[in-house]
Amino acid sequence: MTAANYQPRDTKDALRHLQTLVNQYYRAPLTADLLAYNQKQITYLQENVIPYAQQVEHNLQRQQEAQLMMQELQRWQVLRLQGHNVAGKMRHFRFQAATVTKYRTPKPKRQSLPHYHTGPRH
Repeated sequence: MTAANYQPRDTKDALRHLQTLVNQYYRAPLTADLLAYNQKQITYLQENVIPYAQQVEHNLQRQQEAQLMMQELQRWQVLRLQGHNVAGKMRHFRFQAATVTKYRTPKPKRQSLPHYHTGPRH
């Protein structure tokens, strides 16, 4: 099944699919086609997903998630038009900064209490 004829089961499925698509293009070079595609995603959220969550599913949380995602995509578009890049990726329907992986390093072994020797060493 291609992305062009993808039919989501519910609004959560639609939001997850859109999030996957956004994570594929949000760092791409800015072109008129990319802006048009992003605007198409915003319109899809506004005209299809939000009303469906509101009127059919009666799911306020899903409606708020879709509105949040729509606002994030609008903000992304404004930032990119201003020449800024968005760091990180879309997760939980909002852009989150890239987290730096912190590796645990082993602690140095402590020496036991000093050994006191009586007499000369041989």
